[in-house]
Amino acid sequence: MGRPDIPQFVSMKKFLQSIPLYAALFPLYSALFLWQINVDQIPPTAVVPTLLLALGIGLGIFLVCWLILRRLRPAGLVGLVFTALFSLYGHLHTALKGVDGLAQVFSRHRSLLLALGLLALLAVVLILRSKSDFRAATLFFNLAVSAGLLFSAAQIGLYWLERPADPRPRPAGETAAPAAANPEAPDIYYIILDAYSRQDYLLSRYNFDNSQFLADLEALGFTVARCSQSNYTETYLSIASALNMDYLEGLGISPDPAAAEDLNTYTPLIRESRVRQALSRLGYQFISFKTIFWFINIPDSDIVIDVESTTAYSDQLETHNFRYLWLKTTLLKAPIELSQANPAFLDNLPAWLARFLNPFNEALKTRFARKYQQVVYDFDQLSQMAAWPGPKFVYAHLLPTHEPFVFNPDGSMVWPVNEEADNYIDQVVYTNKRILEILRRLIQESRVPPIIVLQGDHGHGRTPEKVKILNAYYLPGGGNQQIYPQISPVNTFRVIFNQYFGASYPLLPDISRFSPVKYPYAFEEVPNTCVP
Repeated sequence: MGRPDIPQFVSMKKFLQSIPLYAALFPLYSALFLWQINVDQIPPTAVVPTLLLALGIGLGIFLVCWLILRRLRPAGLVGLVFTALFSLYGHLHTALKGVDGLAQVFSRHRSLLLALGLLALLAVVLILRSKSDFRAATLFFNLAVSAGLLFSAAQIGLYWLERPADPRPRPAGETAAPAAANPEAPDIYYIILDAYSRQDYLLSRYNFDNSQFLADLEALGFTVARCSQSNYTETYLSIASALNMDYLEGLGISPDPAAAEDLNTYTPLIRESRVRQALSRLGYQFISFKTIFWFINIPDSDIVIDVESTTAYSDQLETHNFRYLWLKTTLLKAPIELSQANPAFLDNLPAWLARFLNPFNEALKTRFARKYQQVVYDFDQLSQMAAWPGPKFVYAHLLPTHEPFVFNPDGSMVWPVNEEADNYIDQVVYTNKRILEILRRLIQESRVPPIIVLQGDHGHGRTPEKVKILNAYYLPGGGNQQIYPQISPVNTFRVIFNQYFGASYPLLPDISRFSPVKYPYAFEEVPNTCVP
């Protein structure tokens, strides 16, 4: 019964021995693998253009080799030398930058390019001088690359099958608010400035005195919790905890300290939080700002503020981010970094490549220009919110102080963009000026005095000091008296519901838990030693 299948198997084996598909597919595998290890943060729509780009580059390299050599299987091996060099260069350069000694010499692009170029030339000479028919090699590399592609695709598929589906947006005009909403209820603004650190950290780490900004907030009527610390140092944990007014254990979650990141558990907590449910019952309309991080977005809000609502998927910030992330793992890491360090370098490149790397090009803007546009748009939209009908809850998670750092202190765009920590304070200076203008306008133009929370989800950096956050409250009618210097986000809405909506939530102990990025649930409790 099995004999009819044998010729088919032999035919497939012969095909895999003859056609070097692997040469063209290797860049595709490198891009797919990068998505696999970042699958929890990157939606499929952001990946497809990069996968097509990777496949196109692989096919292009292979076809050039084939046209020159006129021999299929040798062209496949030579093509693999160059597609592997292209796809793995950035990984190798990054690894060498972290090594001391002689290897440090090759962390410079010029040295590494020369060394790898010589190795590639040697490999090509050996291939061309070989008397082999390369059938076994072609079969092996076809199977190896195909197995890698299938494994990555399977891992990605399993993740998206297990991930909770995005809720459907409500039809236009439909709202969660009941008809009996109280028109005198105050609007509530929950403004998150991602990675905005506390005054004492800014002073000790950057020698930057932020006291004038805090004084300006207080002059507007805010109470600044000058010793506040975040409850968690990962964004999704911090937001899930704050919007549900509880710690993970209070939400029935006991994560394994050795476990990897698990966004699927926390995204539903953010989207259908206790705060949202309670305010919906009170007649509040829910307005959220879309960020590039899908896991903290609330896509079924009554209104979603999205700068890219009419932008094609191929040109959205998420798409540019993934393309940039992949290009930085390839041979193009060298010209990208050179163009950032020396913009005049672009003048020496072919026009098409200069346009590809230049963030100001209208046809293909990089992630830096896109991020700049998004932050400016979000600030502009937030400044106009007082005129929108209420009562409303505005969840504005803003990223001006989150990498990449794209702002000069005056609000113009940085070029070249500095992705290191040195440019962080410029973001703080610009954000301070812009957010004060917005807060002043919200307060002046609101018919009913609003409730405003201005808060960092965590601070800047990667040490336990990351728990030190900006945390300021505008709570009219005596609500500010409920704020104390050490209050943490877990108690933010407990105070608000108690003060304005007749609730009786007990305040929880203010506990801060630092965790390293690699092990987000390996919590280290950070005591609050701040003296008000």
